[in-house]
Amino acid sequence: FAAGTSAGIYRGTGAAELTHAPTPRYDLADLSKYLFVGMSFSRGCPFNCEFCAQIQIFGRKPRTTPAERVIAQHQALYDLGYRGMIDFGYDNLIGDIEKTEEVLEAMEQWNHAHGYPFFYSTEATMNLARLPYVLELMRANDFRYLFMGIESGDDEVLKQTSKGQNTAMRPEAAVRIINSYGIVVNTGLIVGFDGETPQIAEKILSMVEKTGAFPTLVLPLHALPNTQLS
Repeated sequence: FAAGTSAGIYRGTGAAELTHAPTPRYDLADLSKYLFVGMSFSRGCPFNCEFCAQIQIFGRKPRTTPAERVIAQHQALYDLGYRGMIDFGYDNLIGDIEKTEEVLEAMEQWNHAHGYPFFYSTEATMNLARLPYVLELMRANDFRYLFMGIESGDDEVLKQTSKGQNTAMRPEAAVRIINSYGIVVNTGLIVGFDGETPQIAEKILSMVEKTGAFPTLVLPLHALPNTQLS
């Protein structure tokens, strides 16, 4: 590019690192027109769900933005006068638990010093319910909404699609634990998995009633390109 000889198609050889990711140009957006602002912290997920395109696009090795860069993004939004909701994280908030704790601790210190100008939504896998310290930090930072992919009301279907992390604990138990920290759980459901029985509708409805997790996505199964399912 510097030599002025760009040509052809350039393809990355691996997933992008976030270590040196620059602060987004939030100043170029009219923030008053947005319901919330997105803030990237993590990319990649260590799990291996066969229908998931995220791990094909972003990889299974979690990568995170350093705490000081996350705080710089907070400060940039604060200085621009933005107040309100930040959708924080992306692929899986707890892909790297140690880094998650580190950034949430830094955020809590910053938010306390600035009068808690923001509240948060995020996405994480069901095993978040087994991480009380992370949940305490989320409550301290005013995380209000969590998207958690329960996907199905049938344990056998979940095992078949390599989503075993959703069968280690009953979804209603996981949701109740997360709710106890003041966090509303939304979920996604997929209909049409191999191995579903004619009782799947009843099982899904029963799961929704038991958990109280509001399904924001109800989608037919689709084999996205390059996934194991495809």
